[in-house]
Amino acid sequence: MDKKSSEVDRVRDTFRTISGGRECVPLMKIRKELMERQDELDIDELRIRSFLKKSDTDADRFIDLEEFEIIMAKGLGKTNRIRKALICIANTVIAKKQRLQMTSYLDRYTFWPPPIFIILISLAQVCAFCLYYSTDSRQTNLFFACPGCFGDDMQKPGSLIFAPIKSRSEWWRFLTYQFINQGFLYFIVKVLLQMVIGIPLEIVHKCWRIALIYVLAIVSGSTLQYSIDPSVYLIGNTAGLYALIFTHLSNIVLNWESMPFRRIRIAAILIFIVVETASIHFSHAIFGECTMVTHSAQLAGLITGLFFGLSILYPLVREDCHVVARAVAATFYAFFLVELLIFTVIRDPLPPNLSCWNSTIDRN
Repeated sequence: MDKKSSEVDRVRDTFRTISGGRECVPLMKIRKELMERQDELDIDELRIRSFLKKSDTDADRFIDLEEFEIIMAKGLGKTNRIRKALICIANTVIAKKQRLQMTSYLDRYTFWPPPIFIILISLAQVCAFCLYYSTDSRQTNLFFACPGCFGDDMQKPGSLIFAPIKSRSEWWRFLTYQFINQGFLYFIVKVLLQMVIGIPLEIVHKCWRIALIYVLAIVSGSTLQYSIDPSVYLIGNTAGLYALIFTHLSNIVLNWESMPFRRIRIAAILIFIVVETASIHFSHAIFGECTMVTHSAQLAGLITGLFFGLSILYPLVREDCHVVARAVAATFYAFFLVELLIFTVIRDPLPPNLSCWNSTIDRN
């Protein structure tokens, strides 16, 4: 048994001992028992008083197992200021019933690999936008500019944009189109949002898991668009952002009863999707045939976040229904990804079907 599991079991054994096998324990009895076990549990009297006052959430002067775990989670998470900060950030993306496991896990956090993927990828996207904008004298309107979309003669696609014909031989375009974005304000909002959601997910689930989700979403976005219409050029980081959003959404659904502010979270996600979709259609109205409205990147990010995210994320609470859900999600996503790769290999690219700088662009 690993150290995290033994810590959780120790807390639950303590509750069972105090409660005598009952579901709830009087608040005064919990206080008395915790005071007697201060040294064993490494928690002082001031914390005990404070935690008990805050943890009786239904004010019935009884403490159940979930409330007791919250008390102990707060007690465990006091190793140092950095870990306290990590726990506060992580709590924004996990359910209440996961907090004891998460606190115990972060209390031994190794900081390796560090939670820096989302920060680095966001900085790279911002730097690419600023670099292309500063070196392209044709880009005069910051709010509608598309720096890096096209080459010097405006007749060839830029070196990073996803261009179907070129991408068959220049494979990096299936991934690097995320660094080309149109419209500074729209782009910065997406970058900030992916950091707000992505960094807490990295702290909880480790850098490599979130990096894999993000990268696969980007690749899925380009291959799905190519499979649907191999004449469309593609830009933007929306596939990765949607993967992060729907990874968080899957956790909300699985832990609905114990997820704080669940309705507010769902409402915020829906509002963003509506505003983001409206922004794409507004851009199409402004630029007309120079842009094309498709939602392949959003769909790819949604599928990657819901299914691959669910199957790979660190299981804080192991329940039978979660094991089955993870297996089903992994199977579905593997089938989805293999199908996209087959279509990408066997389908021939088509020339752009509209004449606007010789291209049709899907801004996502």
